[in-house]
Formats: sequence, C-alpha cells, structure tokens
Amino acid sequence: MSELLPGRQAMRLRVGLIDYTSTTFALVDSDAQAALRELLEDESEGIFKGPYLRTMVPFSAAPRRAVSPLDRMPAGFAPYAHQAAAFRRLSSLNGRPQPTLVTTGTGSGKTEAFLYPRLHARRQGVVGREGVSLHPMNSLTES
Repeated sequence: MSELLPGRQAMRLRVGLIDYTSTTFALVDSDAQAALRELLEDESEGIFKGPYLRTMVPFSAAPRRAVSPLDRMPAGFAPYAHQAAAFRRLSSLNGRPQPTLVTTGTGSGKTEAFLYPRLHARRQGVVGREGVSLHPMNSLTES
C-alpha cells in the first residue's frame, strides 16, 4: 500500500537518485564529495525540490437514472454530468442538435462529449453534420 503514497514514492525516488549519482560520480577528493553530497541532499539549496502535488476535485457523475439520448454507449461507460448534458443537447433524437460549448478541466471527457453524439448521428445515417472542436495546446500537454 505504501507504493500508492506519493510522498513516500517521492522520497524513495530521491534516495535512489542520490545513491545512483553518488556511486556513478565516485569522487576521490573529500571536498568534491562534500560539495556533491550538499548539492544532492541539502533540503533548501539542493537540486531536489518538492514533491509538488496537484489536487483536483472529481468531476460530477451524471445521475444513474439519467437516460442517455444516445442508443449505444461503450460498456461500462458512466458519463459525467457535463457529458450527459452535452449528449442531450447534441442528440438529434429530440429534434435539432443545439450549439454546445463544454468548458471543464483536463481529463474530464470533453472530446467524448462531442465524439459520441457525432458517432451516434453517423450510425443513424445522418450525413453532412458539421462541427468545430477547439482544444487549447496546453490540454494536450497536461495528460
């Protein structure tokens, strides 16, 4: 279970890197050894900082009783609330799809919010559907 604790993992990684660096650069001069040890191990002036943790609140799940306007979903897929809302707006089962903007955090399934309704429409034989998906470049680097 300790392998799941980020602080403990960071400490193990730090110790491993210090051991590796100390043995790889086995310095003979004691002053050089001390300087390397200080560079590696000093808490405030050394090269290791952190660990830095990023905490995120989980995205809200759609109510289980919510019926998807899409007739087919991947097995085990449980949409988030913003995805279910997008499915309702983008589905052609209840009339004409509505212009929709989904703005939420990285990893929240924005792509699926648009992709599944498009695949559903195509499966229903709808052709000529147009859409624009905008993704900021930073969303591609955070995952």
